[in-house]
Amino acid sequence: MQTREIDGFKVSAETFQSGQSRPRPQIKTEALDGFVGERWFDISTDQSFRTVLEAQRVAREVVSAVVSVSKEGEPYPLTY
Repeated sequence: MQTREIDGFKVSAETFQSGQSRPRPQIKTEALDGFVGERWFDISTDQSFRTVLEAQRVAREVVSAVVSVSKEGEPYPLTY
C-alpha cells in the first residue's frame, strides 16, 4: 500500500473486491487532525481488472499523481 501526506490528509492506495465482482482501485483519505475522518473514492477508469494486484497498481499510480486534497478530503485528480 502506498501512502502520502498531502494538505493535512493521509492519502492511501486501496482496492475493493466483493464476492465475484472484479477488483476496483480506490483512494482513501484520512484527516491527520481527525476532524474529517476517512473517505473512500473510486478511481475513474474505463478499464476492468482481473486481479487485485492490477487494481492496486493503478491505485498506487493515482496516489502518486494526486496534487491536492480539498478541506472535505476529496483528492484531485481522481482519474487514471
